[in-house]
Amino acid sequence: MKCPVCGNEIKEEQLYCESCGYEIRIVPDFEPELDSNIRETMTEVVSEFVSKEEPDEDTKQAKSDDGFEDGIPWYAGEERPSLLLGIYHFLKRRKKAAVILVTLLVVAAGSATIVWVRRAERQTYRYQYEQGVLSASQGDYERAAACMKQALRYDNQQIEARMLLADYYERLGDLGSAEEIYRDLISYADYRMEAYERLVAIYESEERYLEICNLMRHCEYDEVKANYNQYLAEEPIFSIADGVYEDAQILKISANTNGIIYYTLDGTMPDEADLVYTSPILLESGEYQIQAVFINEFGMMSNVHSGQFVIEAESPNEPIVSPDGGDYAVPEYISVEVPQGCQVYYTADGTMPDQNSTPLARDICMPLGVTTYRFISYNENFVASNITQVEYHLYLNEAAYSPYQAMLITASGLTDRGILLNMEGEVAGAKGVYSYEAQAAFVYNGEIYYLVSEYYTDESGSRYLSQTKYAVSVTYGTLHRTDMDADGHYTVVDF
Repeated sequence: MKCPVCGNEIKEEQLYCESCGYEIRIVPDFEPELDSNIRETMTEVVSEFVSKEEPDEDTKQAKSDDGFEDGIPWYAGEERPSLLLGIYHFLKRRKKAAVILVTLLVVAAGSATIVWVRRAERQTYRYQYEQGVLSASQGDYERAAACMKQALRYDNQQIEARMLLADYYERLGDLGSAEEIYRDLISYADYRMEAYERLVAIYESEERYLEICNLMRHCEYDEVKANYNQYLAEEPIFSIADGVYEDAQILKISANTNGIIYYTLDGTMPDEADLVYTSPILLESGEYQIQAVFINEFGMMSNVHSGQFVIEAESPNEPIVSPDGGDYAVPEYISVEVPQGCQVYYTADGTMPDQNSTPLARDICMPLGVTTYRFISYNENFVASNITQVEYHLYLNEAAYSPYQAMLITASGLTDRGILLNMEGEVAGAKGVYSYEAQAAFVYNGEIYYLVSEYYTDESGSRYLSQTKYAVSVTYGTLHRTDMDADGHYTVVDF
């Protein structure tokens, strides 16, 4: 059957129209055919009264006067007059029949009026809206959506109904239709926050994070952006302004949320292949054209932020290192002459030194094998010197014991003394283990010793260098504890 309101085809088993929400009644409403049925019924009643009545002489005369001749209606043999005219003549003669017909007419008119009022009521925004809300409260979101769609056909300016319709779409799993509505509603002040919240929730459920980032990038409302700051990728912020400086400067770069900052120092455009900002940048003497870009944790890239800095600061002298680099069979301590008013930092792993490197505190025990040291000075204005680089080759060719044997001697000696539970480095009361490495050598009282470093590895696998050092004679293989004299050189102490 077809819906009497919108004309949509309704399946036989359905109780409402999917298009407009019109409810199909088990007892049908008044139909247009009802009018013809009433007319036929009244005609039959009139005919019945006419056929059953036998008029007397006075009545026959009255009938003749009223259009009948000898008890025969005046229209007999001719075309029947209209129903209304027949009813008029009939009612003029029969009061009882008149009451019946008037009653029928009143009932029919009342029924028609009720049907008309109900139909007119259904074709209003308020009725369809209330039906939609009622259906939703009963968990019938399919009918709720149909009713709300029909309500909006009558008044599409009702924002509340549009929000409810989007909610019903979500509950039905039609996220595309819900998204379309929310995108339109974000321009309405009263519903802006809720529309953004619902729209972002849809994108999050589908892991469409870049679309959230784009949504926030083009959002004009600060109160909304504040709620979703993690999806924004704003330009990085520099801690100092562009300009010329007489002293070295420390530049800090910050971003609005979690992510990675990439930067360059030569004015080229940064990307993911360039330097990663992890700590403040020291700007020493020279010119810098710094470009930085931020990529948040969802992959959204910001605009590039640029800065130009000129540092006109006098550089300090570079550190002076002794002994000179070269080949050594007997270890020596490495000492550094520190320029006045400066702090020296160094590396031994091939990286370039800066203020985040190891600070020089005392002479360095010469390491075994090949090692390249790089030293740099910083004055009180954070201006850096040139780098001093020295490479040492230490091989103890006359040693009776190897570095590996020195490690075994250390673990065995500590186990024998009860410091360790076993050679695996286990200790009572600790979940981690200790290990040992002979990494450098020193001379004490004319005898060469391996300097054995102690490491602790915890249960998570993280490894830490201990402050404890041991000494093993390269000639006799004896194990000793170590101490340090006033010059910062190692001494040997018996257990």
